[in-house]
Amino acid sequence: MSTTHLSGPRADSTPAYQRIAAALRAELGGSIAPGARLPAERALSVRFGANRQTVRAALQLLRAEGLVSTDRRGTYNAAAAAPPVRRPSAPDFPGGLAPRPGTTTRSLLRIAGLPAAPAAAMGLAAGRQVLVHQHQLVDGDGVLLQQARTWFSPTAVEAVPELRRHLREAPTDHAELRHLHAWFEREGLAARVTDTISIPAPHRSGHQPAPAVRRTVHDQDGRPLAITDLSYPASRQLVWHHTRATTTSAPSIHLA
Repeated sequence: MSTTHLSGPRADSTPAYQRIAAALRAELGGSIAPGARLPAERALSVRFGANRQTVRAALQLLRAEGLVSTDRRGTYNAAAAAPPVRRPSAPDFPGGLAPRPGTTTRSLLRIAGLPAAPAAAMGLAAGRQVLVHQHQLVDGDGVLLQQARTWFSPTAVEAVPELRRHLREAPTDHAELRHLHAWFEREGLAARVTDTISIPAPHRSGHQPAPAVRRTVHDQDGRPLAITDLSYPASRQLVWHHTRATTTSAPSIHLA
């Protein structure tokens, strides 16, 4: 680990915590990416040759300036990531039915244990705590038209600053993830979307269970990024359209 010396002609006139804050402030605009975690207090203390109380004072100054935020996991660059570049190939998240006049959406982002099936698809242990997004589309009469549940892999959360920030904020019902696929593109992840549609057999009573879609997103190296289960409780048929042959495109879905 390199050491940054604070001695010099300004040592007598400028408090050490202010010089540490100035050094970190410069890095927040460069080497420390938006949403990225800063080194731990102990590491900063060794690096700057200062005690931890001085380091804490420097971080407090940066917090007061709105440049960093701190939670139980550490201190992070509070700057927002650059807005994603929207391309026609990047579908809105979570996909499926698009909201229309008279419908409302509900969402919740939380941390929960990974069920066995998506865990196996991601190569992770069942029960591992991951970031989970739940989304509902409801019509004007309160009928549930679509329900979506997405599990994000650690790879996706580590790569996307917005997901890292939401991980720290969870649980929350204010997370805006509509541009998820554009975020993947911005971070160099050529997301590939695969849909598997399940049409359950009719019950003996003649009742047709609702169809469902499992949407799996991998990057260009085959690493799983997200798995979304879409269900349509109010419908018995799906009309499935695949309109673009691009890596990030996803089929559009209509109820019939």
